Amino acid sequence: MARILYIDDDALMTEIMVDSLREIGQHEVVYKSSAEDAAAAVTSSEPFDLIVLDIMMRKGALEAAPGEGQTGYILYRLIRKARADIPIIVLTVLKQDQSPAVLRADKGLTWMRKPVDALDLHARILEEVSR
Repeated sequence: MARILYIDDDALMTEIMVDSLREIGQHEVVYKSSAEDAAAAVTSSEPFDLIVLDIMMRKGALEAAPGEGQTGYILYRLIRKARADIPIIVLTVLKQDQSPAVLRADKGLTWMRKPVDALDLHARILEEVSR
């Protein structure tokens, strides 16, 4: 069982996925749907084994300067600054080669294209937390 921080602003899909992960894998899942709540969780002392991050979250209060990207990218940078060693599973509709080079170079990232199957995500979680 892993303790997971699940960050995604798609409430309906995330509710289904979080419920599935709790049922299938007996994982403890903390869900954050806003960038602000996610940032607070990431910078807290709360322990997590892994983070699942929707890299294409809509913009929110964590908006960067023009041209700096989506809220998910801002959260990614915050995660790497606050918790450099934690595994991250990135959920995206993009192909990996369509993402910024800094993300492609991060060997601590696992990429999954949306829509994601709960069993596939569970398997990836087990792989990541067992390393």
